[in-house]
Formats: sequence, structure tokens, C-alpha cells
Amino acid sequence: MKKSNTSNLDTEFRRNSGKPNEDVVQELVKSSQSGDSAAFGQIYDLFIDQIFRYISFRVSEDDNEDLTELAFLKAWENIKDYKPGVSPFSSWLFRIAHNIIVDYYRVTKNNKEQNTVLNDNIAETRRDFAAENKIHRRIEREAVREALNALPEDYKSILVLRYINDLDYDEIEQILQRGYAALRILQYRALKALKKELSRLGYSEIDL
Repeated sequence: MKKSNTSNLDTEFRRNSGKPNEDVVQELVKSSQSGDSAAFGQIYDLFIDQIFRYISFRVSEDDNEDLTELAFLKAWENIKDYKPGVSPFSSWLFRIAHNIIVDYYRVTKNNKEQNTVLNDNIAETRRDFAAENKIHRRIEREAVREALNALPEDYKSILVLRYINDLDYDEIEQILQRGYAALRILQYRALKALKKELSRLGYSEIDL
């Protein structure tokens, strides 16, 4: 499925790092399933930034590194359960990260830190932008982070996966275990809720 480029969130949040070559990943997975820890180390290097970014936008800064490491530990422990050809390895790995976040909030649901502030790990504006434009864009990013943090978890999940991790709908279906139509509806509602929250914060001029 091709993804549409309809939202300015794409350009505001998208990282320029390319996705790992799936053929290379599958070879590394095959070696890892045979007990090759060095091959899994290469998998770790390929996906660490993506998984850390996803988790960082969902949990407190104090916990994001530990949960990222836990995601890879669980992946290594369960690598033989991955079935090549059923889904991309990245979808399987993101699903592990997603389940860890679900467990995290289940355990901490009565903790005041549940509604954490998203940490400032979004890429800085390009150096050649004018200083005034940099300030304006930074204010917008901070406003979007604050608004995202106020949304329900399912809304936050779809927006982070789609616009921050830049995943396509096929991968998100595997991670969130929802069909394409349900994801499009969820995304529509999430964007609408985000726009409403931005308006409430006084940033209705930000174009979504």
C-alpha cells in the first residue's frame, strides 16, 4: 500500500535514515536463529535507533533506554519464534516494543508519571534556516509534543508509528494488529484530536 503525503507532520518529524534492506535482515535473522550472537548484534545496530525513537515518544525519559534494551533482549530470547515470510522482521520487532510499552503502562497506570512529557529527541531544524524560522519551528515541535502527550494511547501509537517512525500501513497493521481500514479511521481521528488539542493550546495555525 502506498502512503499519502498529506500531512506536514511527515516533513516535521521524518528522519532521513533509510530502512534496512530486508534481504540482509533475513540473512542475519537466519544466523541469529542458529545461535549467532554476532549476527544479532548487527540486527541491533540496524534497528536500535528506530526502536529507541518509538519507545522514547511513549514513555518517560528515565525508562526509555531500559525498555529499549528489554525489547532487544526479548527479541534475542524469542528469535526462533519469528517466522520469515509471514511479516517483515521490523514488524515483529516493533510488536515486541509495543507489547513492552503496553505492559509498562499496565504496571504504572496508577503512577503519576503515566502522563509523561515527551523527551526532546526530535531532529533539530536544518542549520541553513534563518534564526527566526528555527525558533518558530522549535515552538511548533514543542507544541506538537505537548499535544501528542495529551492524546489517548491508541491515538499516540498511530501518530508516532506513522509520522515519527515513518512506517507504512502494512507494518503498522502487524504492530497494532488492526486492519487497514481501522488504521485509517484511527489515524483520521487521531489527527483530528491532535488538531483540537493544538487549538486548545493556542496553536491552531499549525497546519496538519
